Amino acid sequence: MPPWLIDPPRTDDTLASGISKHEEPEALLALSKCLIEDYGDYTHVYTDASKTADGKVGIGCYIEASCENAEVKDAKRVTDNVSVYAGEIAAIWLALHAVGKNGKR
Repeated sequence: MPPWLIDPPRTDDTLASGISKHEEPEALLALSKCLIEDYGDYTHVYTDASKTADGKVGIGCYIEASCENAEVKDAKRVTDNVSVYAGEIAAIWLALHAVGKNGKR
């Protein structure tokens, strides 16, 4: 199927676009929990990447267990000295690969 005929996945960037990461941690946690509750019927997929001061980059993904999906936890090292943004994209790819292997949407 041509990619332009595939419906894009639904994403929500409310937290990234609506608030600053410099807000009080308690407020950020409360807002995050409220938003997550709004998506109780969806599969929750989390990704992250980090880079150390000496250039080592790690990525990870976590997919919550549900009645349809098994829990998935995966972490990997990627090429040293890539940007943290490249790491974030690699983490998203890792999560998509895990979802694809699980056979669920």
